[in-house]
Amino acid sequence: MSNDDPTKKLPAEDKVPDTKPTLETVLERINQVDEKGEKRADQMELRLNRMDSRMDRMESILLEIRADVRDMRDLVKELSLQVK
Repeated sequence: MSNDDPTKKLPAEDKVPDTKPTLETVLERINQVDEKGEKRADQMELRLNRMDSRMDRMESILLEIRADVRDMRDLVKELSLQVK
């Protein structure tokens, strides 16, 4: 029989490296990524809240401008009737 038998190249059971530190490292990394994701989500929520507030202010300003334009139209109509 030849020495190329793959079963003979397997390490003995007592020589199998312990995977626990590797799993712990992977879990720690997953937790770090999760924390970064949560932090980013929180930052995005703050930004969206600020944008929402700005949109509300802009909507209010737009309503005021529309009211001013209506008033100006009424004044223009009134003035044009006085000129005739």
